[in-house]
Amino acid sequence: MNQNPTHGGFLWPHLAKFLSLRSSHPAQSEFRHLTLDSAFGGAWVALMQFNLLPSVLLVTMLSVDKIAVGASGAGVIDLRKSPTQNLRAIADRKGVYVEDLTVIILNRPRHEKLIAEVRSSGARIKLIGDGDVSAAIATCFIETGVDVLMGIGGAPEGVIAAAALRCCGGDMQGKLAFRNEKEIERARKMGIGDPNKIYTVEEMAKGPVLFAATGVTSGDFLKGVRFFKGGAATQSVVMRSKSHTIRYLETTHFFEHKPNFAL
Repeated sequence: MNQNPTHGGFLWPHLAKFLSLRSSHPAQSEFRHLTLDSAFGGAWVALMQFNLLPSVLLVTMLSVDKIAVGASGAGVIDLRKSPTQNLRAIADRKGVYVEDLTVIILNRPRHEKLIAEVRSSGARIKLIGDGDVSAAIATCFIETGVDVLMGIGGAPEGVIAAAALRCCGGDMQGKLAFRNEKEIERARKMGIGDPNKIYTVEEMAKGPVLFAATGVTSGDFLKGVRFFKGGAATQSVVMRSKSHTIRYLETTHFFEHKPNFAL
């Protein structure tokens, strides 16, 4: 089957941080996590059958300027247009005012101009410290109160978010955000001919897609790990692009029956 399993990237960064904080040897823990990062990156490239764009994004760890919406805003976003123009198009598609929209943005200095423009448009803003994968997914669920994701974030996270949006009927566009000429040259050597190309959600996550994630810290999308004496409870989600099926799993773990489990 030509399917793209996308799972570890959503869970791993949070889990790595959690394990490092609890480790009695933080330096050794970080070295182990860097090794696993490399292994995960190589595994994803192989699992995606060496698809050019996501493979380049994962290997080079570039940044991507992206805009993402749920199904109710699909088909009207365009990164070539200004944030204000995109917000008006999304509001028209949803049948609401721009003032009714909530835009989720990573709270970074690079987003000062974006934040100022969104505020001047009248839309509401929700600033987050990290987690733009879950933020992109949140646009697909009305109960989160999030309509749009805007701004620059990690390229690997962009690929993972695109996979999830494919499963939810959402829409996304991305454009590589190079920091210098060296990054442009490196991307060209790896097969990216046009550094200014805008990629669609289908180009970032091609073919049939399976997406799975488990929450580590609680957010708009999933509950975090809840510990109790002798075990823990987790919440996970599994989604499929072909059927748009979304399944949630509530799991209880008992550590005494998992002798190889260790923090």
